[in-house]
Amino acid sequence: MKLRILNSSLRFRLTQKEFTEIKAGRSICAQLEFSEMDGDIFKYEIVVRRDISRWTASKHPAGGIKVSIPACDMQNWAESGSVGISQKIEIPANRHLKILVEKDYSCLQVREGEDDVGTFPHPNTRELTC
Repeated sequence: MKLRILNSSLRFRLTQKEFTEIKAGRSICAQLEFSEMDGDIFKYEIVVRRDISRWTASKHPAGGIKVSIPACDMQNWAESGSVGISQKIEIPANRHLKILVEKDYSCLQVREGEDDVGTFPHPNTRELTC
């Protein structure tokens, strides 16, 4: 799972395996390790929950971001064939946190260091490989 953060916006990009987990109602989690020190990590997790009707975002207990999404929203997305699903969550001072969860497509151009393993085939791919 890839995570892009820009101001008050979170964008999660899921591989095919992660999408399958979400579709089955299971949560997914990834982490970034900053150093060799224990606990020096940033976790980001998408939790699929059957007991909520609204999206929520909170600090992850281990440090990082935890986004909870109603199971019905995830199931509807999985069955729709859409690229992604998004929601704005109201936060204090009349502001919003925008969350986007989408399929991670393979790149159209080779980029050094880019890992396309497990991504969805890009719809504009014409026998191109990365």
